[in-house]
Amino acid sequence: MKPLLAILKNEMHNERSSLRPARVCICSTVHQPLNLESWLRYHLAIGIAHIYLYFDRGSADDIELARSFGSRVTVSASLLSGVPVRSMQMLNVRDAIAIARREFDWLLHIDDDELFHVRRGNLDDVFTGVGDAVCQLHFENLEVVRTKDSLARYDYFKDERYFKRRQNGPPFLSYWNGKSAGNLRSSRLRPHGPHYFRCGRFRRSVIMEKRDAV
Repeated sequence: MKPLLAILKNEMHNERSSLRPARVCICSTVHQPLNLESWLRYHLAIGIAHIYLYFDRGSADDIELARSFGSRVTVSASLLSGVPVRSMQMLNVRDAIAIARREFDWLLHIDDDELFHVRRGNLDDVFTGVGDAVCQLHFENLEVVRTKDSLARYDYFKDERYFKRRQNGPPFLSYWNGKSAGNLRSSRLRPHGPHYFRCGRFRRSVIMEKRDAV
C-alpha cells in the first residue's frame, strides 16, 4: 500500500500534467538597446510566446531587426515620449495588457537589458497551474558584475558570468526590488509602478514570490 504522501504527490503530478501550458508574453519599453538580437533570441528560445516592444529610442536597424522575428514580436512606438520613464512604461504596459489578454495568460514586464532566468526546470514549471487568485508572480533581480572595460563587441548577455544578489555582496547600481509578471486572467490587472502589478483598487493583490530571477 502506498504511503498517503506518495499518493497525494502522484495526484498533484497527474493534475498538473493535464493542464494546458501557460502562455507567457513580455512587454518592454526599448531605449537604445545594445544587444537586442541576443535578448529576443534568448526569450523566444526559453518559451516566451510573444514579445511586445515599445520603442522610445531606437535606430531604424533595431526596429527592422525586431520586425524580422515575424509574428512572435509586435513592434510599436512608445505611447508617450518626453515624459518620465516610469510614466511611459506604465502606459505601455497598460496597452500591452489590453492586447495580450485576448490570447495569453501572463505578462512579464522587463527591460531590454534584462533576461528572465528559470533556475530549475522550464517556463511551464514557473507559470503553469498558478491559480486565478494570484495577481502577480514576483521575481528577485540579480545585477551583473561587469568585467570588461570596452563596449566594442560587448554582449553582456553572453560575456558576463558573475552577479550580485540583494542579500550579500556589493551594493546594486540600479534597483533591487525585483520585477513581476501579471496574471492576464484578472479583468482588473494593471501596472503598479514598473516593478509590480495590481488587481483591483480595493482588495489587496495576491503576490506569489518566486525564486527564479530577472
